[in-house]
Amino acid sequence: MSFAHKFLSFCWVALLVLTGPPLPGQNGDRAGETQNENWRQWDVPPAPVLTPQQALDSFQVAPGFRVELAACEPHVVDPIAIAWDEKGRLWVVELRAYMRTVDGDGETDPLGQVVVLEDGDGDGRYEQSTVFLDGLVSPRAISIVEGGVLIAEPPHLWYCRDLDGDLRCDRRSEVARYGDANPDVVEHTESALLRAVDNWFYNSKSSRRFRFDVVAGKPTIEMDATAFRGQWGLAQDDLGRLFFNHNSTWVLCDPLPTEMLLRNPNCGKPVGQPGRSGHRVVTDESTWPVRMNTGINRGYQPGMLREDGRLRRNTSAAGLTIFRSHRWGDDWNGVAFVAETTGNLVGAFRMQEQGVKLSGEQLTFPHDQYVQQAFLASTDERFRPVDVEVGPDGNLYVVDLYRGVVQHRQFVTSYLRKQVEERKLEQPIGLGRIWRVVADDEKAQTEPLGLLAGEAGRIRALDHPVGWVRDQAQRLLVEAGSLAPVKELKQLLAADDSSDSMAIGRVHALWTLSGLGAVDGEMLCQALQDPDERVRRAACRIVGEPTPLPADQVTQVVAALTANTAEFSEIEKIHRVLALGAFQDHPGAFASMLEMLRRDGTNPHIRMAALSGWKNYQIERIGRFLGNHIDAFEGREALLEETTRSALRSHPFSLGLLLDSLDDLDSSDPRLAAILKGIQVTAADKRWKAPVLAIIPPVLERKDLPAAVTKDAQAIITRLTFDPSSLPEVTPWTESQRRLASRGAV
Repeated sequence: MSFAHKFLSFCWVALLVLTGPPLPGQNGDRAGETQNENWRQWDVPPAPVLTPQQALDSFQVAPGFRVELAACEPHVVDPIAIAWDEKGRLWVVELRAYMRTVDGDGETDPLGQVVVLEDGDGDGRYEQSTVFLDGLVSPRAISIVEGGVLIAEPPHLWYCRDLDGDLRCDRRSEVARYGDANPDVVEHTESALLRAVDNWFYNSKSSRRFRFDVVAGKPTIEMDATAFRGQWGLAQDDLGRLFFNHNSTWVLCDPLPTEMLLRNPNCGKPVGQPGRSGHRVVTDESTWPVRMNTGINRGYQPGMLREDGRLRRNTSAAGLTIFRSHRWGDDWNGVAFVAETTGNLVGAFRMQEQGVKLSGEQLTFPHDQYVQQAFLASTDERFRPVDVEVGPDGNLYVVDLYRGVVQHRQFVTSYLRKQVEERKLEQPIGLGRIWRVVADDEKAQTEPLGLLAGEAGRIRALDHPVGWVRDQAQRLLVEAGSLAPVKELKQLLAADDSSDSMAIGRVHALWTLSGLGAVDGEMLCQALQDPDERVRRAACRIVGEPTPLPADQVTQVVAALTANTAEFSEIEKIHRVLALGAFQDHPGAFASMLEMLRRDGTNPHIRMAALSGWKNYQIERIGRFLGNHIDAFEGREALLEETTRSALRSHPFSLGLLLDSLDDLDSSDPRLAAILKGIQVTAADKRWKAPVLAIIPPVLERKDLPAAVTKDAQAIITRLTFDPSSLPEVTPWTESQRRLASRGAV
């Protein structure tokens, strides 16, 4: 055989190795994609099942830290979510029916459980396990609440109680519908059950929040709308800002109080303003594993794997947490940790405020072979971190679904299936570990929680250095419902202590008072003048809840909101404008907001904050700006255009009134151009249901308009429909309407 023939034969063999023969179709296969078997070019390490001790040896963690085993099979099996109660017991959700085969056979079998783990001797190892509730189908979240636990088992949200102290469920009742029971959408339904500092529960993959309470022995739920957030993890920082993610994003955040922005559904992006929710904190999606990761679902796609077979960018970001603890020193407080399941690692991200937004950067550490690595990584392919939490002891806990296959059958590709079969990743199942990351110089132990046993201890715990302890202290005080602690909470709020821990304690004191319904104007005014910005911002959020106040106290709070605002940071100014939006019926609130707009109207976030509180006042606000009592300021025209767009999206039939209100404006008046631009942009949206007008409004046919304004006017005419028969019967104005018109309030 000639060299040429040998070379061609070699090329064909190489091509067959890289592409492989046609693979049988799988649910996750996409039409037109070529799934090259690129893993064959590497010597992929085997993935044997490791004992917990062997698995410990496979970890490579940042310098200064070590990994400890907190729990493992048989005490815990297939763990996916954890929560501690006030006695330090660890509650674990077990997803035992998940992906027992690569085809997902039996995934709706009622094998799921919730178990309670106890550390009887305080050595940091949970050696006792009690099945609290079994027979569950795909349970996915848990939260400790008054008298029991909330357990999410789509489509149910259960309130479960142990009535005799044996750690077994004696009674459960459905308190709400939760998620979707369709097994095909296990990756795309509600999850998390995070109780935030504002006393509301939030969920990922959900646009609702709820409050839970037990009244006269009966569970009650109060539902409310919120922003749709994330896919898997959900966490909060010390201010109660929510952090979340998707498979392929490390960390997203709501830097502003989203619920306040949602008062007007049309402020924000719909009218050209900044987004209200889901700001990307980390833009670099790189991963830094310490082993090859060819066993990912779409490793054949360009850019997914590095030249050495390691995962290049995240593809299975899962649970996340904010490290709210000083256990590792101040530098680690506020760091975000994210589990990357198929990368066999946990990433760490340091974040900082940059104006309105937060910016985060991954922390990487030296590695002998790969130069750099993630905070925690394993050479064991079966290490599957699915969640991370900060425990009562202030250390980091990692929930490990230890197994070979984690991709749900609905999305498994032929590329992944072939590796699962060839490398025998499907079995065994029924394992699981929970790991704890501690500083090298720490002794393994379980934190005693006697501080939370009584009312006085709970109040003291509001400024505890560990966020979990503070959260539980607040929860227990609010759930108790007693007003007896109010006096001490007010004293804590008034404490003249500028230390970081005391400031955070005052934040929790405020939200505890809010949860008890005990906030008054005096407290809010005091908090709005607190020396620490975090307390002042918390007070703004509580004002916007909204918090019912007598009229005289509202006047005091409005004054406190606008005192010395020039000295505040950009993000605090936005909080204060948002808070003023809660008092739109108060005569001084708009005047105060206007002063802030005059100073900072060029800031789109300030304008968005103002517009968020005008849902039912938008036409009236435009009328005021068209009157002669408000001087021009920078940003006024942008605000007019945005308010016009919002008003028309909310109330399309206000179009005629808007156009009529422009008749007396000079052709060169920038307010005329701004409002017509707002109408034109809205009318250009094919989804907008334009009202039928009887005639073409005169302002659209004026001959003295500048060219750019004429162009907008003509575009509006083209988009609208005119029908003389739609002309309404003319009704004379009342005296009240005349007075409003004379002030420009039309």
